Amino acid sequence: MFTIVDAIPGFATFEDRFALDKFNQAQTTWENINEQYRVLASTIGAGSEQAQAKKKELDLAQQQVYYWQGIVEEQKKDDNTVYLYLVPDVNKRIASNQNYYTCNLNSFKLTNAEKTGILDLIEESGQRVLTVDNAIMTLKYPRFVLNVSLIIFEGYELSSIRESIISKTSDYFLRNTRRDRIPASDIVRIIENIDGVDSVTVWFDADKNNISLYQDNYGIDSYGDILLQRYVDDAFGNKVPVKDLYPLIRGGWESYKGIYYDDSIQKDKLSNVNIQLRGVTPVDLNSQQNKTIVSNL
Repeated sequence: MFTIVDAIPGFATFEDRFALDKFNQAQTTWENINEQYRVLASTIGAGSEQAQAKKKELDLAQQQVYYWQGIVEEQKKDDNTVYLYLVPDVNKRIASNQNYYTCNLNSFKLTNAEKTGILDLIEESGQRVLTVDNAIMTLKYPRFVLNVSLIIFEGYELSSIRESIISKTSDYFLRNTRRDRIPASDIVRIIENIDGVDSVTVWFDADKNNISLYQDNYGIDSYGDILLQRYVDDAFGNKVPVKDLYPLIRGGWESYKGIYYDDSIQKDKLSNVNIQLRGVTPVDLNSQQNKTIVSNL
């Protein structure tokens, strides 16, 4: 049913720690303000201007305590909750004439009904640990596109090579199970093995809205890899890692440079996969010998 299955204990999730830290902070703030109010009320009277102002501050602090207490209770923040990171097997959800770049985006996401069905299935199978609650994580989907620059050998058709690139990279992204990064080198290796390709350069571009997830970048590191881990501030301002991302190599957005990519694989516009021919290598004895040497290393 899934290409990626990961289980994260409740106490290890960012949301759990954040909510609990915020509740503890709110409780401490309320206790401090309450002590200050009691001192004012006992020394200059509860009806004094200073005490009344402190009482309003105390009421606001109490509201924060109630708010974060509700968040903690609603999310069942306890060590016995296991959060499931699930990515459905898209190959089982799309028609035979579709691929990674053309299928409906909902194919990558579980519906609420499917999540309920999965949890019910675990329950009915008798495999659930009685002291453990299961919850399915709500994933976030940063978006990227793939850009390719090619030098091909003489005698090969770019259109045929383009179709192979789309097909093979589609298979890669559908089967990918990495949880740390998507290396640009993986894509280079795939394309270099396509018949007719002499050399290739690849790079990803990112949706400008990715900044809302990654905070200080768009999800691509200095080496050109897509990052599958983001960092967020906890309740104390510390950076903590969170792995709730599933990147989509799909367009329909604008980059921070103002470049718009269409969610398609059309040749005549910037889209999910953009392939540029930058040269043709004549096939002679030297090039054939060198290709053999590289293959045997």
